[in-house]
Amino acid sequence: INNYALGLMDDFSNEDKIYQTMDSLRHAFCSFAYNGLHQLYTRQENEVWYPKVVLNEILEPNDIETLDDPVILYRGCAVSEHENSDYGQAWSTSKERANDFAFQYYASQPWFDKNKRVVLKTKYPKDKALYSDQSTEYEVVIQPEYLAEIEKCT
Repeated sequence: INNYALGLMDDFSNEDKIYQTMDSLRHAFCSFAYNGLHQLYTRQENEVWYPKVVLNEILEPNDIETLDDPVILYRGCAVSEHENSDYGQAWSTSKERANDFAFQYYASQPWFDKNKRVVLKTKYPKDKALYSDQSTEYEVVIQPEYLAEIEKCT
């Protein structure tokens, strides 16, 4: 996969959108080939264009059993996500980590505007979680249709 993609990308510079798209596809295919859906989801790159990975069933292995019920979750995102009630699946049990996603991780991206970022908070039913990894990003993948009472953190 790598050799084929890199051969196709030889004619483009790193700045070309086609190069960035091909590189993202190469990364996604390599991740899936290495360890299936688990690797594809946990190693996705969100800084540039990337195929959107949506989970609709429990992803194994996980540590969902370690979560409280209900679990308090935070999400660092664009204000528009909250205004439109169009929430992503990746939330965190760590307010600090959500703050990092809201205000630090994407700060180098051309679209980033710290005035249009927010940290959200909610209570979520543990039995509706699809994935949890409390070892690094304190991530919990949820089904957005079960979200209720989402508030902005101050």
